Amino acid sequence: MRRLFFLVCSGLAIASLAQSPRLTDAATIEGRIVDADGKPLAHAEVRIWQKLRASDGRFADRSVEFDGSDVLLTDAEGRFVSPDVLAAGAPTQIVAEAGGMLTGRTGWIRVATDATTVKVPDIALIGLRLVMGRVLDRRGQPVDGATVFNSGDGDERVEATSKGGGRFFLRGVPKGAVFLFAEKPGYRFSGVRLPADRAEATLLLTSLGEPAEPKPTLPPLLSPDEEYALTRGVLDAWLERLGKSGTPEQKIRGFSSLAQINGREALQRLDFLGDVDKSVRDSLRHSAILSIIADPDRISWDEVRAMIDAGDDDYHKAAELIQAADEIHADERDEAGQARRLEWLESAAAHARKVADPTRRVRVLASAAERLFAVGEVVRARQVLAEAENGAKPLLPDYGAQYASLRLALAAAHDDADRAMDWLAKTGIYLKWNGSRVAAALLPDHPQQALDTWKQVAEAMRKDRSRTTGGVEYRSAVDWCYRLALVDRALAEPIAANADEAIVRIRAKGAIILALNESQPAEARGLLAALVREELPQLPTDDGWLLPQQSAPAIAAWLLPVAERVDPALCDELFWRSLALRLPRPGRDSLNDRADRANIELAKLLSRYDRDVARTLLEPLAANASARGTVAGHAVFLAAVHIDPRWAKSLLDTGADSTSPPELADRLRFYFVCCLGVPLPDRWNGQSEFSAGFWEPAAKDRPLPP
Repeated sequence: MRRLFFLVCSGLAIASLAQSPRLTDAATIEGRIVDADGKPLAHAEVRIWQKLRASDGRFADRSVEFDGSDVLLTDAEGRFVSPDVLAAGAPTQIVAEAGGMLTGRTGWIRVATDATTVKVPDIALIGLRLVMGRVLDRRGQPVDGATVFNSGDGDERVEATSKGGGRFFLRGVPKGAVFLFAEKPGYRFSGVRLPADRAEATLLLTSLGEPAEPKPTLPPLLSPDEEYALTRGVLDAWLERLGKSGTPEQKIRGFSSLAQINGREALQRLDFLGDVDKSVRDSLRHSAILSIIADPDRISWDEVRAMIDAGDDDYHKAAELIQAADEIHADERDEAGQARRLEWLESAAAHARKVADPTRRVRVLASAAERLFAVGEVVRARQVLAEAENGAKPLLPDYGAQYASLRLALAAAHDDADRAMDWLAKTGIYLKWNGSRVAAALLPDHPQQALDTWKQVAEAMRKDRSRTTGGVEYRSAVDWCYRLALVDRALAEPIAANADEAIVRIRAKGAIILALNESQPAEARGLLAALVREELPQLPTDDGWLLPQQSAPAIAAWLLPVAERVDPALCDELFWRSLALRLPRPGRDSLNDRADRANIELAKLLSRYDRDVARTLLEPLAANASARGTVAGHAVFLAAVHIDPRWAKSLLDTGADSTSPPELADRLRFYFVCCLGVPLPDRWNGQSEFSAGFWEPAAKDRPLPP
């Protein structure tokens, strides 16, 4: 299984929208308001908002006033031009309204510090329409009394009831492609995509007693060879340009991309980096070797060992030998393979002893001990662990020492639960990120200490909730509930039921259902049906979430692979339920991009099951991604790679070279290469930013890198 290894490149600085503006009245902004057909809208109201730094140092949104009013009216051609009172350098958003139409807006765009006039793309406002149709059952008979509704496409939910032969009339539906949904007690939840050129729809309801068609994971759109060729087309042109005129930072990012998809070639092209610092070069060489080790089509283990031995950094050599030993265990379970693994772990420990930095030395020694315990070399593992523990005692309590303590806790959990918990108490910030690994390692022999450990992890998560950045905590909770449920379901269920946040509660329940499915599939199906039909509809669509994966539609869509395993008949209604939970479009004074971010996340998840629906969600955002701001634009692009790499390549070709500053375009290329560098199904289930975000249950973790 290929994994991604980000070292130096992951720390490269990317420009942020929230920079201090130059408070000079210097810039004007002009644009045009049109309808969905491109016809100009006269007398539309335009408001311009800017993010300005307040006296307390924070950024605040300000509606710009022009002669005492914050409203500009468009002329007969739909055009508007602001006076030159904009703060140059400030993030700016334009919001437009017209009677009987949905509010339209740009993303946050930059007014350059030297700008005098900024022209924005046309802002298209969407009108409303009447949609009619019928609700039928599987036999073609009309269904009266069904609720038909549209949500997520407009600024509010609109609904009607089918009657008079299953007919419905739904007013206030936005023009363009939309989604309609139907539900009635006794039937499965259903939906349909209504194309922009149609105003009539038929919705089919299946009774709960009838079988339903499964909705399986789609086969890959392209073969691995086709994906690789597409990737190389982007990467080779990029590397050629960087070789001629790239900065050291750009070359590092380009080389890192190459290392992810072809570690052998990267090793042969180290000279591409030029005169970078030796420590940087060593780290990038290390990432290339790790990529080779993780490649299922790797070269022989003898060649891998020769590459490792050719290095001159003992820490990297020890870490590479440990990572290779993990792969040997997965590939070669015969006697010769196990002998090789043991010999490489012994060599790793020998190199670890030579590492000058005490924190790094402890980390690799503890990692080697953990693997020695795993292969049954208990006596040898205890000796190596004792070396690591002795070396850890004088370490200062910084982040490096905290990670070293985590490594020691994981190793000690194989041998002495009390000692493992002692080291766990010193893991600091790593407690909330990886403490659940220690708890899982204590199962099944020490369930009470495992539970006590989890309580510490959960408390650390709660205390640091405001600093949540990547969803690691939620995955930890889900992993823990799955593993605990395999041992004792009664212990796991209260953890899921009492979770503070919906994402933890729903995902943890899904994990428990998966664990239960291994022994009691009928009961697992019943629990999943209740979760989908009773709990998901009650999720609030906008309850203050920080990350898109915490939004209601993403929480629902995340359960699709669970349903695919436990009860495929639930997949279709779960698919449509996730779409029905989308956030409403923001109104005039809603300046956040929460609805867009949630739709991007949902499109990425649903692309596993229906690429057309996923593209319908993403295309309106992709059309002006360059004007949506750095973060949203990149998220759109990464979702497009999951939906259709060829489409993403076309977005890259048309948008990357015009992106400013240049390093932002390089980041898109980096996303493209690294995302396609993760093979399916790992691209669905991985935990990196380049994976779709699903979860693959495992009774044990893959070992952490040293």
